[in-house]
Amino acid sequence: MSAKPKNATETVELQLKAIDIDVRCSLAISRALLRGFAATSDQARHALDAALDEELQLITPHASHTDAAVHGIVSEARAQLRVISGFQDRLATELEQAIVDSADRLAEPEDLDSASTALRSCA
Repeated sequence: MSAKPKNATETVELQLKAIDIDVRCSLAISRALLRGFAATSDQARHALDAALDEELQLITPHASHTDAAVHGIVSEARAQLRVISGFQDRLATELEQAIVDSADRLAEPEDLDSASTALRSCA
């Protein structure tokens, strides 16, 4: 059995320690669940990323110091999840492929030759 607090300050300190334990446990379990769920499939990773993005949209980082801290922590969690899941690498690969595909559609070499000839004739 724990000893009774001697005064109001000690009572508050004990309550704060209990809250700290609860919050730290909740965060650790949440991080583990996020990582575990993200490992299940690409669809799960995309769903988590979208959900975290929605949560970030709800937080106004400039409203207060607390909101800025929460926004930073959620952003960091999202970034870590992307790194762990390889999401950033896949995004970079998809972006690279999109750029290559767009460049391929811009003009074929023979189109460039005829355009160059047309430009020379105008000069």
